[in-house]
Amino acid sequence: WLSSPDQLAWGLSIDEMFNSLSFSYLQFIHYPHEGGSFLFGFISILFRPFENILPTLSWVALAIDFFSRLIQIRVAEQVFGKQVALWFGVWTIFSIPLLIPWTIVNFGMHALSSFFPFLFLYIAVTYKQSKNLTIFLGVLSGIAISYSYDNISLVILSILYILLSENFTGMRVKLLLKFSLTCFIFLMPHLYTRIFIDTGFGLEKNPVASIRGVPLNNFLTTTSLTNFMEVWYKTLPGSFLLNSPALLSSILKYIISAFILTGIIFFIRSRVISLQIKSLSVSLVIIFFILYTFSPF
Repeated sequence: WLSSPDQLAWGLSIDEMFNSLSFSYLQFIHYPHEGGSFLFGFISILFRPFENILPTLSWVALAIDFFSRLIQIRVAEQVFGKQVALWFGVWTIFSIPLLIPWTIVNFGMHALSSFFPFLFLYIAVTYKQSKNLTIFLGVLSGIAISYSYDNISLVILSILYILLSENFTGMRVKLLLKFSLTCFIFLMPHLYTRIFIDTGFGLEKNPVASIRGVPLNNFLTTTSLTNFMEVWYKTLPGSFLLNSPALLSSILKYIISAFILTGIIFFIRSRVISLQIKSLSVSLVIIFFILYTFSPF
């Protein structure tokens, strides 16, 4: 953890910036498509007095992770009830496979942006009767994408929510325009930095949608369809595990798959959780995995 090349290089860049007293956006960030890294770099300033104990970026990761888990557990309590929040809290705090990637800066903004889907559920459920719901969703989506591109799934889900919800009958076009405009406004600062600001990676001439110089093309391929099937019984169960012997991992993946499937069945059959929450939750998971399996990464 402490010898992670990415984290060391990023930390040295920030140190050099302070030593030279020449501050720049490109030294604050980790990578251009991870807008949230600017926030990490900026907050690391607060932890510089404690850098003899831990690197400043490690302090930031732990702090962001703390608030991420706090938000998730509180939203779980508000949306799913205290019993679910209790079990989820125990799992997310004591599960070693989750503990490690969630608190390491080197995993990028992806692992530390997992609270955004929870905020989406909270807003969609709490403000479903509010006339400003689409504005709230637009603000959240724009900020979330600026933080990490994983959150593009929130835009797709927001659009589907507006199109399919009975609450928006007769107003869908207006609400879609309002959502799109709000999302774009809050996404503009990030787009500006991607297109016009020298980030030190020489990627300014690449398409905005590209990641690490790789364009998002060949979206639908035979391999992608195969990946979409495998992700449910290989990648998803495997993400719960640390490194272990191949045979043991294979057996554990099937056990975890059965565990997940059982949880989904109980979730769908639950009479306590509303149909709207069930639909939004399941749709969010499916949309995320579709984007994950069909992307070039």
